[in-house]
Amino acid sequence: MEWVARITLVGIEMVLLGLGGSWLDKQLRTEPLFTLTGFAVGIGVGIFQLLVMTAPGRKKDKRAGDSSHGENTQRHSDPSEKEIDE
Repeated sequence: MEWVARITLVGIEMVLLGLGGSWLDKQLRTEPLFTLTGFAVGIGVGIFQLLVMTAPGRKKDKRAGDSSHGENTQRHSDPSEKEIDE
């Protein structure tokens, strides 16, 4: 459910920048300059956010990152196991 909220937020940001550009065009009578610019910037920002969300460094095991359990749940804590896994 968390991913649905994140992706929805990215989609809303993409569209809102374009709609903001459209509103600005109507105020300044410069259509379609800011509409196209708004959608282009919105798509760029959206793609950047999606890349950041899916970056390998962002993915982490919730159990490994949670120190409240008081146990070490790291994988490959034994050097001999690491050699076997690789």
